[in-house]
Amino acid sequence: MFKIFTKWGKDKETIVTAYKTLGRSIINYAAPIWTPQLANSHWRSLQATQNAALRTATGCHLITQEDHLHNECKVLPVRKHNNLLSQQYLLRCKTSNHPCNTVIQKALPPRTIRNLLKEDEILTDGTIPGYDISEQDYKIGLQIIHRNAINEATIHYMPNRVLNTPPPEVAEEEEKSLPRQTRTTLAQLRSGWCKLLNSYQNKINSEIDNTCPRCGLGPHDVQHLFTCTSKPTHLTTSDLWSHPEEVAKFLDLPTREDEEDADV
Repeated sequence: MFKIFTKWGKDKETIVTAYKTLGRSIINYAAPIWTPQLANSHWRSLQATQNAALRTATGCHLITQEDHLHNECKVLPVRKHNNLLSQQYLLRCKTSNHPCNTVIQKALPPRTIRNLLKEDEILTDGTIPGYDISEQDYKIGLQIIHRNAINEATIHYMPNRVLNTPPPEVAEEEEKSLPRQTRTTLAQLRSGWCKLLNSYQNKINSEIDNTCPRCGLGPHDVQHLFTCTSKPTHLTTSDLWSHPEEVAKFLDLPTREDEEDADV
């Protein structure tokens, strides 16, 4: 469904917003009830659905690291986001005026068939202890839960394939000025897998040599684009994040200026 937006030329932010509205809202429905008891196999299935939507938004290839998609779109993995919502709901239940306040205080039965929200140590540890927290503590607790969820997710992200370190923030305002086609190519380059690279083409078709078409050296990867002697530049791989427009011009990718000139 989200591929329709790419045919209309919609940008990444619009597609991610559409996913959050149409897709993630369904995944999050009644999350505090089923999150504690969902099997790992079902979590993987839900995550695969999210990955497909984020790949559509970014234009990245199927081989792209899952963590790269989350970094590019600033979207938490499904399980971590549902845990966040469940913790926030449990915190709300601990306010005295909530209808479920008495429910979470009931003693557990001798045997339980399904896991309950208040039994999950990961979820309960992230909330404030007690069953009569104030409204002010509740609001502070929401911020703490949200901040902890983001920190925990980013800490466990794999290092970026291109930088071999956690990636910096993308200069979004600068990148938003570029056409979707160019932004897609830049996102692919930041992932390390791009149709412009013979290292990627060689993985698909072994008959294609993993060498640079300009200088003949290999491997023809992202690092080589910025170190090729046939096209010297002061730019580096980190500029894919910090100076996307300058990199786009260096790689002869379309820019808004090109589109305006074509319209004239």
